[in-house]
Amino acid sequence: MQLLIGAASGPWSQIASVCFLACGLFADLLIVRLMLTLAYISLMAHALAGFPAWPHISNGTDGPFLIGMDMLVWSALTGYVHGSSLLRLLFDERYVQLREEEEEVWRMFYRRSRISRLLFKKQILPSLELRRYEPGDLISGPDQPQRLHVILQGRAYAKVQVARCGG
Repeated sequence: MQLLIGAASGPWSQIASVCFLACGLFADLLIVRLMLTLAYISLMAHALAGFPAWPHISNGTDGPFLIGMDMLVWSALTGYVHGSSLLRLLFDERYVQLREEEEEVWRMFYRRSRISRLLFKKQILPSLELRRYEPGDLISGPDQPQRLHVILQGRAYAKVQVARCGG
């Protein structure tokens, strides 16, 4: 068996490799989807260019021109999947007008969970109830429904009573 080392792949393949590498370097899903979309577009270009070797961007006109149909089909399919997801993520990132109090709550959620303004407005705001309490007000008690309380400004003191079960 003889081992031959070929020339490096052309620029389109190198761009795809850099994009795949960038996917592992970033945690932001929007950037990951962008890099994946660009990688598969680059692989499609590499296949359409006839799998050129470095530094050529095309195989030129010398000899038969080779196009890998499997690479074109898979690149188009996966590029479409990642590209449509990228467009959805970009759509979710668009600016949504929030009132000042809602903006403050969104900022707290965004810093902890990276939720977009649009998802916050659609999923959190409908069940959100903003309240202001004065010192001495009862926030929660046995006669009030159970709720999750998030304190945005100030502080609250809790008096906890533990009931023992059984005997």
